Amino acid sequence: MFNLGMGELLLLLFLAFVVIGPSDFPKVAKGLLKAVRYTKSLAAEIIKSFTVDLEDEAREIKEAKDIIESTVKSVETNGALDPVKNEMTSIAKEFSELAEVVDAANKNLEKGANALIKGE
Repeated sequence: MFNLGMGELLLLLFLAFVVIGPSDFPKVAKGLLKAVRYTKSLAAEIIKSFTVDLEDEAREIKEAKDIIESTVKSVETNGALDPVKNEMTSIAKEFSELAEVVDAANKNLEKGANALIKGE
């Protein structure tokens, strides 16, 4: 995460031990670890919330796309309705592309969440 090697980590721990003192060092370390865990859990909750919201939006977009496609299929093409059919087909394609973008964003968000939770 911070690209610290074992030597740097030991040096930081030693400096913290000297500055804080041996009696308060365990308390400070415990508090710091608790803060890190809390921050990770908070980040995971926020990411989960975004993921759920994106999934809901993707589902609504797919439902709208399905409705448009079924409407296009049910419209009889007698010449007068061709412009309407073409426009609805175009809108359905745009909804498909939007659904793909939302799905990709959701996958990227999940990857970021997993990386954050693992501490990468």
